[in-house]
Amino acid sequence: MSELPSLRELLGDEGALIVVERLGGTRVFVPEFITAEHPLRETLGEKVFGDLVRYFGKSMILVPLARHWRVEIYASQNMTHAQIARKLGCGETMVYRALKKLRAERDQMVLNF
Repeated sequence: MSELPSLRELLGDEGALIVVERLGGTRVFVPEFITAEHPLRETLGEKVFGDLVRYFGKSMILVPLARHWRVEIYASQNMTHAQIARKLGCGETMVYRALKKLRAERDQMVLNF
């Protein structure tokens, strides 16, 4: 499983953001059982690690970078375009384009109702 919507549905936005920020762009094997010494437990925290094990235990997941979604999240936290770009490791132009695309999608949804 590698899609952001699935991670968001199963872990919630906060849990999905933790996973994406810390493991985005990598393949991760999720163990079948929760163990105290597993590195993912330290990386993700107790709750998120437990949820991952329950949902994805004994499987490999491809964690997306989810840059556009993260742009939306960070913008809602009143981060500047420069701060968002640095956090994502991209240029400000990508941030501007992502926000423009998000606004267009929202406008289109409003017109459809």
